[in-house]
Amino acid sequence: MVKKVVRPFWSFDVIKTEKWLGEMAIDGYRLEKMNLITREFVFETDEQKTIQYRICRHKAGVSATSQSLINSQWYSAFTKGKWSILANENEASELKIFPSRESILKRNRILKYSIGIPLAYYAFTMTLPMALMIYGFFFPDNFSSHFEPGSKISLTAMLLFIFSLLYIFVRLIRSDKKLRMENGSDLGTPKRTILDQKTERALRKEGKLIKKIKLAWMYAPDKLEEWLEDMEMEGYNLFRMNRFGNSFYFIKGEPRIIKYCVDYQNFANDGYFEIHKSSGWEMLFTNRSNLTKYTLWRKEYIDEEPELYSDKIHILKHARKQCMLYCIIYIPLILIYIALIVFNVRISSVHPDRPFFWPLPIIFAVTGVEYGYFTIKSLGYYLRTRKRINN
Repeated sequence: MVKKVVRPFWSFDVIKTEKWLGEMAIDGYRLEKMNLITREFVFETDEQKTIQYRICRHKAGVSATSQSLINSQWYSAFTKGKWSILANENEASELKIFPSRESILKRNRILKYSIGIPLAYYAFTMTLPMALMIYGFFFPDNFSSHFEPGSKISLTAMLLFIFSLLYIFVRLIRSDKKLRMENGSDLGTPKRTILDQKTERALRKEGKLIKKIKLAWMYAPDKLEEWLEDMEMEGYNLFRMNRFGNSFYFIKGEPRIIKYCVDYQNFANDGYFEIHKSSGWEMLFTNRSNLTKYTLWRKEYIDEEPELYSDKIHILKHARKQCMLYCIIYIPLILIYIALIVFNVRISSVHPDRPFFWPLPIIFAVTGVEYGYFTIKSLGYYLRTRKRINN
């Protein structure tokens, strides 16, 4: 007996798909084949078995099963193109060797960038206009404009497309988190002593714990480094940051000479954290952003000031890359908001009888100024770094 099941989003959460395949095997359905285009899985009726599945992605023409996997009794249940589904009929507790997840993580990372950047641009530029369009869609009597024939269908299709991208994006984030937790890897997790809330409140009442808020520090990381080093010299020891990275918690202690370094990376795998930790650097914070990943490192010293990177050319390229990223993001957005302001003002002058929604251009202007501020701060960081390197 043949059973066919369509799972359109199976590749965006491979651990969930593997678990489902194992449940199908327990119910007596053995995976026979699948169609990568239609996302259809085909099963044959078989005896009930406990099977461990692992989904792999590899270069075309390269076998997904190494000799070590074969020796551990892994076999290929399905292979086509870059995808392979390996199976093992031993108990999970008996398995010591598993297929690598690195290629899956790399693919997810590329997809997150490909989806996340358009979604970010949409969030920055179209959230308010789309909100007004949706309002007009549901409350046409309270809206000064009207929809052309077919525009409601287009709006509905656009919303469905955006929410589909958002759903895939969230699935990828959750999948990455599960993949990284699978092997108990915590190299990318800051190891810090976090006091319980009761102890923190007691220390705050005694004046031994203080909280400082720093917003938008990532646009001028050198300023943050100097500020943290000055706080340490005054005896305020940083012991944790909140999950968003904008709140800093200090405990009053002894003055310390500590070098702080904010590092920006497009991609940061476990090897990145292992290299710096093995060199004596302590990680205080790393964000979970899919576009810009910042990590705060520190190292105590006595004589010679340590550097996270010793190559000055690399440091300058690092600052230039960061500056270019924010210029590419914010300058087009600033121009778009200026165009929207001009457009709204011209519409008002051409049609003076129509009510003009003044809050809209004001919001555009405030947002444009904010993005301009971020751009100037990131440019200033690059210029200061270049001056320091050249001196």
